[in-house]
Amino acid sequence: MRRRLAIVALTTLLLTGVMPGARASLESDLEDVQDAIEAIEGRVSESEGRQSGLVTDLLISQSRIDGLDEDIRLTVTELAVATANVAATESELGLIQGQLDAQTSALEATRDEMALTSAEAMNFALEAYMGAGPSGLEFALVVDKVQEIGLAIDYVGWLAAATERDLRRLDALEQLSDRQVVLIEEQQVVVGGLLELLEQDEARLDGLRLRLEGKRVEVEDELTVQQGRLAQLEAEEAKFRDELDVLAAEQANIEELIAERARQAGSAPGLLLRPVPGPISSGFGPRLHPILGYTRMHTGLDMSAGQGDPIVAGADGIVILASYNGGYGNTVMIDHGGGMVTLYAHQSSLAVVYGQSVATGDLIGYIGSTGLSTGPHLHFEVRINGEPVDPAQFL
Repeated sequence: MRRRLAIVALTTLLLTGVMPGARASLESDLEDVQDAIEAIEGRVSESEGRQSGLVTDLLISQSRIDGLDEDIRLTVTELAVATANVAATESELGLIQGQLDAQTSALEATRDEMALTSAEAMNFALEAYMGAGPSGLEFALVVDKVQEIGLAIDYVGWLAAATERDLRRLDALEQLSDRQVVLIEEQQVVVGGLLELLEQDEARLDGLRLRLEGKRVEVEDELTVQQGRLAQLEAEEAKFRDELDVLAAEQANIEELIAERARQAGSAPGLLLRPVPGPISSGFGPRLHPILGYTRMHTGLDMSAGQGDPIVAGADGIVILASYNGGYGNTVMIDHGGGMVTLYAHQSSLAVVYGQSVATGDLIGYIGSTGLSTGPHLHFEVRINGEPVDPAQFL
């Protein structure tokens, strides 16, 4: 900033004529400004590279969040199914318990009936043996006829057989009930085991859901940090571009002074010799800068040529700049008089020095790719009274 203020002050003095200065000093000031421009353009390029990397990271983080959202959705769906299965199995287990209770009650009832039937049979046999009274003789006396006694004996036999059949039937029912109770209990064990497995699966899915949601929060935090870094880089780049605008204005002021000195040398030539024979690859006017990535004025012509090809002067004149010149790289500027100055940029090496007189077609340097350049070529400018104009009208 201190250097920039010094350059602005120097420019003001020169424009007002208070400090006429030497041309060499003016060129040195121009070189300082162009060095500053090159440095800031390098930082802009670096910032854009870091922004590009952050944008990639942001896209990756967002993709991870989308993937986690899908995993959470699927897990929640599976968890709902598992919870429903647990509820259904619990209901089934309740029904089985009800069946077991009913079968157990039926078994107890059968056993009670067997006990009652056995007791009745014992009582009847005892009464038949002992008689209705205190002695068997009394039982015989109440029977009038022998046939009646036979019938009574037959009835007792039939009743005993019926009791035996009932006992066998009840015993069979008891055995069947026992088997059914065992089967129901086995079914209860199986369903209980299934319920335990389902509850474990439900717990597993719920744990997975919690872990996925926690991971999503972590990735969201990363995304927030990345967005903050990107915003910071964008703010830094905007600051750099503001500085570039100020430096560009300073450069224009100094170049105007150089042109003003050149106007004192005489009239400008009408036509210029092509500095290289190659075709024009990029014309004069606004364009998307191939390195900086934004639209800016292209103040000259790009001419195709091979690395190391010779570059010649477009007309007679005096070399007013022959040095490395910021984004222009190795540069030669020739004052042709009458306010015309030509500029030859991105050279691999220079063949002239400051203050040297050159004639039309003299060798001044060699094709290269120094400065802000994407490959070997010549950037050629024509400036009239310090303002870049389309060189094509002079070729």
